[in-house]
Amino acid sequence: PTKPAAQPAAEPEAATTPTATTAAATKPATATEPVAKPESTALVGEVIDSGPGFVIISLGRKDGIERGMNIELTEKAPMKLASGMESFEERFLDIGTVTGLEDSTAQVSLSRNVQVPKSDIIAHLTTKSIEQGPGFAPRVKNTSITRVGVRPFLPLSDRGIGFVMDAGFGYRFSFPLSVDIELSPFTSAFLSESNTLTFAGAGIVSYDSDYFQLGIGTGFSRVRLPALFSSNIKNDGDDVAWSVVQVMRVGSYDGRHAGIQTRFVMLDTWTFEGITLNGQTDMDFLGDNWLVGRIDMGLTGQSSIEVGLRMLLRGNGGDGSIFLTPLIGAVLLNYANCPDTANTPNTSVTCTKETTGGPMIGARMEWRN
Repeated sequence: PTKPAAQPAAEPEAATTPTATTAAATKPATATEPVAKPESTALVGEVIDSGPGFVIISLGRKDGIERGMNIELTEKAPMKLASGMESFEERFLDIGTVTGLEDSTAQVSLSRNVQVPKSDIIAHLTTKSIEQGPGFAPRVKNTSITRVGVRPFLPLSDRGIGFVMDAGFGYRFSFPLSVDIELSPFTSAFLSESNTLTFAGAGIVSYDSDYFQLGIGTGFSRVRLPALFSSNIKNDGDDVAWSVVQVMRVGSYDGRHAGIQTRFVMLDTWTFEGITLNGQTDMDFLGDNWLVGRIDMGLTGQSSIEVGLRMLLRGNGGDGSIFLTPLIGAVLLNYANCPDTANTPNTSVTCTKETTGGPMIGARMEWRN
């Protein structure tokens, strides 16, 4: 009788074996295992504000963020799947550096000319970085550019003072197109014998990419043909003529580049009116500044040469940025000196060609919005 009793005792032992195996099989699926939770999820935030050249992210000191860390910024871009469902993908924008830090937020500086919207931007810690030198920067997009320059000069051949001025307004679209309206040159001289004024202006439309610009425009120029080529003339020879302008740039606008602008005016026939050469380069000892140069000559009667140092005072080149360019150079101004005939309107007068000029010093400012 003891043998049949031993058989049921063996059955519970066999039954407990699968139970232990089942418990062991479910253990790796426990949510508290470190391998099941990526470390990066604790350091993912979003952009909550932005300013000239920086953004504010929702990660701070309490999240382990430190000054000098790199933050990758990506944009949530909507997309439609093949199934017809809507989703989104992350598009890379920039890798910035933490420059300011609070308990729950951090300020991240952006690379040159990078513009980041305030919403739907993901920010997370990264070990990657972007090496960007002053020799190149991508073109700004959806941004207006306003420029104003003033350079007083001291005439050496006469008592008085003169001013070489220029102004411009342009817009850079999100696609490679730019429009510009400019008044350059606008030069006046107030002398003991007489006063003189010369100017030229144009509107220009350009194909404008990161590395190349090619544009054409139209405008006007005050032409002083007799004053340039005659030493003894019967009238002042001034005429405001219709002009056509061509522009070309090779290289990055906010980096290393060389450019040329040519102008033709309609007198009796199309006549070559003038040329402007300009360039910008970087040097190791200048840091994030640029050395600029410009040569200008034409039938307006003005010829000038100048060099300067272009400095980024505020921002990173995008919205809210300010540039300052101190300039030094020299200007030569040809004009016709004619006697006053206000009291004798029918009197024939003889005008003489005059030349003045001298050293100039000044600056050009540039604002972006």
